Amino acid sequence: MKRRTDYNGNRDGGRSSGRFWWKVGGAAWVIWVAAAGVGRAGLYPEMKPPWTVWVKEGRPVATIVCTPPKSGTNPAEELNGWLKRITGTRLPVRTEPPANGPRVWLGGRGAWRRLQTSADALKLGPDGYVIRSVGDDLVIAGATNLGTLFGVSAFLEHYLGCRWFWPSETGIVVPKTRTLRVGRIDEVSRPDFAIRWIMRDAACARFNRLNVAVNEPDEFRIRWFVHTWCSLVPPARYWKEHPEYYAEAGGRRVDPTRPHVRVNLCTTNPDVVAAAVKTIDEQLAADPSIDMISVDPEDTQQFCDCPNCRKLRDPDAPYPARNTRLVFDFTKRIAERVRRRHPKLLIKTIAYHTYLAPPPFELPDNVVVQFCRFTCHNHFLGDPACPDNRYFNRYALGWSKVCRRIMFYEYYYKASWCGLPWPIVHMLRRDLPYLRQHGVVGVASQWSGNHANNGLGFYVASKLLWNVDLDVDLLLDDFYKKAYAEAAGPMRRYHERLERAMAESGLHVAQQRAFRQMWKLFTPELLRALRSDLAEAKRVVVDPGAAARVRLMENGLRYTELVADYLNTVARFVEKPGSQRWIGSASAVDMKAVAAACEPKVKAIEAFIRSPEGRYATAGLGPYVQRLLDSQTVAQSWYDPGDLARGRTLTKTQWLETHTQRFLKEPPSRAALWVYGNDLDWNRADGPEHRILARGRNGQSVLLGTLARPDRQGNRVNRAFIIRHIELDRLDTNRMVVTIENPPGGPTGSRIFAVYLMPDDQTSEDEATRLIEAEPKTVRRR
Repeated sequence: MKRRTDYNGNRDGGRSSGRFWWKVGGAAWVIWVAAAGVGRAGLYPEMKPPWTVWVKEGRPVATIVCTPPKSGTNPAEELNGWLKRITGTRLPVRTEPPANGPRVWLGGRGAWRRLQTSADALKLGPDGYVIRSVGDDLVIAGATNLGTLFGVSAFLEHYLGCRWFWPSETGIVVPKTRTLRVGRIDEVSRPDFAIRWIMRDAACARFNRLNVAVNEPDEFRIRWFVHTWCSLVPPARYWKEHPEYYAEAGGRRVDPTRPHVRVNLCTTNPDVVAAAVKTIDEQLAADPSIDMISVDPEDTQQFCDCPNCRKLRDPDAPYPARNTRLVFDFTKRIAERVRRRHPKLLIKTIAYHTYLAPPPFELPDNVVVQFCRFTCHNHFLGDPACPDNRYFNRYALGWSKVCRRIMFYEYYYKASWCGLPWPIVHMLRRDLPYLRQHGVVGVASQWSGNHANNGLGFYVASKLLWNVDLDVDLLLDDFYKKAYAEAAGPMRRYHERLERAMAESGLHVAQQRAFRQMWKLFTPELLRALRSDLAEAKRVVVDPGAAARVRLMENGLRYTELVADYLNTVARFVEKPGSQRWIGSASAVDMKAVAAACEPKVKAIEAFIRSPEGRYATAGLGPYVQRLLDSQTVAQSWYDPGDLARGRTLTKTQWLETHTQRFLKEPPSRAALWVYGNDLDWNRADGPEHRILARGRNGQSVLLGTLARPDRQGNRVNRAFIIRHIELDRLDTNRMVVTIENPPGGPTGSRIFAVYLMPDDQTSEDEATRLIEAEPKTVRRR
């Protein structure tokens, strides 16, 4: 693959002899380093002699030449802020060059005149930069002010040895010297990915050359993050007068203004397209700098059930294609109208769950599809041995046939992993080159401020998003040495032990309820070895900054130990040898005993999360962690890891096309339907969670009943329900089709495991539950 980064034709360069003062453990001494402090020759380009003095014994010698930008961060202030940390002083700043002394040119026309070239000639694009010596002067410039800022941070990182591993002071590493000499440099660089959005701290993200949400006018500006249909057609604005703009369910429009209700739009209504485009017009009028606007369905897989929308839905298709035509038909119509009004604006939409598959038509060239790969992050996308990624890779590759621009929505922090260590560097080093190889233009990721257990992954990803060819081994070597100083050896073992445990586990992580996966990964043996690594690190570390980072990692491990201890307690009740017949079945588990045993463990975890030590070492007490700390939920979900539906080669209705269906006995006039599932609810506000319908003789749906009922519910447990007195002469018994639907209107969900057409006898529902769980062959023979 062609490199996007040119280091003057020599990636490794020659070994330089930059002289630095490096403060360690309160003492300072002169050391000689290659490339002004990088961990090993070859990670970044190196300065070459002759050397120019910028600061001598704490007194400035060089001058910064920079015209302040009209808005955004001043590159001179950015550079001087870091030079103050390094040398204790700042360089003087002028808008016109002084006659004598070395000059540091930062962006603007003067810098380009000094270089005698242009950003276009160097093909920098909006984010690229040049760092080039011209005699004793140094020029740092980009096509934009943000490009110049990226050049400043690259100079600080590549040549002066500064690092910003993660937000907060513990992530910052700065060498100390009273005399600063700078050698000759010639570096031109541009990013491998055009859209880079994986941090939420603007200053740290900008230093690491990410370009979304960095509080700069030249950034790639995205309006809204995800799940935006109701932002485009706001219910507060339209619901009262136009309920027809919102999804229909059960013959009525669902009220999107109710609390905790997720409702999609009626996408085939042309007035809905007009309303969405009107909102986009308003957004652009308020902020013409917007580059891309999100047009994403809400976070529910329930879509409008009106006759026109139903024509674009494919309930018999594999799971990832069931709503593909409906979602991307809407995207296409919006994009076509927007293109005529705002030709430079990009329309972003997500490919996710029931619309993960590409549609059977091309999308306009102003559409960006953001592919959501929500598992597995233990293996890279192109790994043929990983069933999860075989599934995702198949659909991801298919998108290039219908859409010009593809970006990825990633999970470099996975909320359902609940803030535990997420060692994915072994995946990232293969994944990001693979994405670039297949033309992916950008990556956005979920984010967490849990630097202890997620910081290294985000740091490595930020570097690879700029340059996928970066040597990850050298990058990690540099990280261990700069982050941990004297404790580099044991901390290398700590991080590599986590990576190795994840890689060798073979786990496909992480789905929505990954409790058993967590328990299997964080074994007592692994935790003891990690604790030993940290104990040695604490014993040998001297540098105060490195000691603070070791303490941060220890806090992350302490949280992990508390969660592992809690999961071990749950496992004593629910872990069973062999495979389980029914996922979620916990009829033999005493939930009160589980809760009693877990209560002190849960309190200990909550206390740690709320403590100062937990601030940067946990994921807080968000919804996923609250689910983790509900012992009944963990027990019920122990063998139910999540919601990845890979689709089927044949759906039931497709299978029936090639298989003759016949009754083993003469069918009676009446029958009963047994439905066995998990978490089938009923509540006073919304009523039953599901409706059960069958196809009638005239082809129309016939309502058979509901799941659940006021007198029988199945909240968080497996339970059978019986729909009695079904008159078979009303139904199409030649091709029996039963539909169990979850109408839109709320975040609830359930799992259906078995449906049986049975004699209409007096079997109780509790007895049906027992028979299905204990004697399924008996049930099938009745």
